[in-house]
Amino acid sequence: MAKAINLVVSVALFAAWAAWVFLPPDAPSWDYFASSPTHPPAKLFHARDGLSHNFKFKAKYADINTFARVETNAGAKNKGTAIIVCIHGFPETAKFSWDPVASKLENIQLDYAKVIFSAIDIIGFNESTAYEDAPIEAFSASAVSEDVNLLLEQLVDRFELAKDSVDVHVAGHDWGASVAWHIWQHNTIKELANKKLGNLSHKSTTIVNVPNMLSMQRVLRSTDQLWRSRYMFMFNLPYALIKHKYLGNEVAAWRLTYSIATKKGNLAEADLKELVALFPTRYNSMINWYRNAVRNLGKGCATCHSELPKTPVGVIWGLEDVALHPNNLCGSVKAAIEDFKAPASSVKIYPLEGVNHFVNVDRPDVVAAVIADAVNGKDELAAKYLNQNFCN
Repeated sequence: MAKAINLVVSVALFAAWAAWVFLPPDAPSWDYFASSPTHPPAKLFHARDGLSHNFKFKAKYADINTFARVETNAGAKNKGTAIIVCIHGFPETAKFSWDPVASKLENIQLDYAKVIFSAIDIIGFNESTAYEDAPIEAFSASAVSEDVNLLLEQLVDRFELAKDSVDVHVAGHDWGASVAWHIWQHNTIKELANKKLGNLSHKSTTIVNVPNMLSMQRVLRSTDQLWRSRYMFMFNLPYALIKHKYLGNEVAAWRLTYSIATKKGNLAEADLKELVALFPTRYNSMINWYRNAVRNLGKGCATCHSELPKTPVGVIWGLEDVALHPNNLCGSVKAAIEDFKAPASSVKIYPLEGVNHFVNVDRPDVVAAVIADAVNGKDELAAKYLNQNFCN
C-alpha cells in the first residue's frame, strides 16, 4: 500500500509540475476588476446594534487574530448565548471569507438573548503569524481545533459568559471546513465543556465546500479528483520553484479569486487588492497546510468508525467547484452517516447549481441562511436550497 501511495504521489507531482510549466494561467488584468461596479469597503463585523471587537490570543503555535461582534435581543425566547465560530480557508482571511456572510446575518433575527459572531485568521494567514518553532503539524485541522477551544475560553471570559448557557455553532469553508469536520468528528468542544466550561454545548456544524477526510481519501483514487488536486502536490515542490512560477506577477491570487470578482457586489475591490497584497509575505506559511496534508494522505483515521455523539451538520456545496469534484459532497454525506454513525436526519444537504468553490462570497445569502436555520433550530430560510435526495 505504501509503495502504491508513493507512486501515485510521484506521478501527481510530475503532472502538477508539467501542468504548471506548460499550461499558462488564464489570469485577468486589473482592468477586468476596474470594469466592475464600485462598492464601499466592508466594515469587518460591523453590526447595526452591536459592537465590533478585534483581539489576539496566544495559542500553542501562533498568536491568533480574532474578530467578534456582539448583539443582544431582549425579546428572544432563548435567554442564553449563541456563539457562532467561523473559520476560513485558502487563500483567504477572516475578513475576506466571512464579512459577506456577516453582513447578511445582520438582517436575520437569531432567537438568543445574546449572539456572538466570531471569526479567526487561522495559523499562517494574515495576522496569525506562526511562531518560528512551529512544526508542520501546526498547520492542520486538529491543531486549529485546539485554537477554537482557546477562542471559546477567551470569548466566555471577555464577555462574562461563565454563568450563561452557551450554545456553540461552528461554520467553516475550505481548510476551515476541515477544521469544522474535525471538531464535529472528535467532539472537541464537548471535551472542553467536560474539562473546563460546563456551560458550553456544541449545537451545530456548517460545512462549506470541503469533504471530510474519509471522503477525500476515497475520491482521490479517481483520476478526475487527482487531476483537480494537482495544485496540492505542486505546493509541495521546493519553495524557490513555486515562488518563481507562482508569485512573479501575482498569478496565484488571480487564478484563485478572479471567479469571485467584485462584480457581484459581495466584496469590495479594495478588499480583494488587500488580499492579493498578503501573498508575498504570507504565501510560504499558507501553503504549509498543503505540505502537511500531502504528508498525511495515506494515514488512517482511528476514530472514523466511532459512534460518538454528533451535532447536526449542514453541508453546502457549490457544484461548479473546479478543485473539488461534486462526488465529495455525497461522499462526505455517506461517510458521515455510515462511518461516523450520524443519524441520516441530522445531515442536511445544500447543493448549489452555478456556484463556485468560494460560496461565502459567491452566495453569502445561502451560507447565512443555513447558519441562521441551524442557530434557530428550524428549516426555514434555507429550506428552498435543501435537497436531501441529491445523493440518492
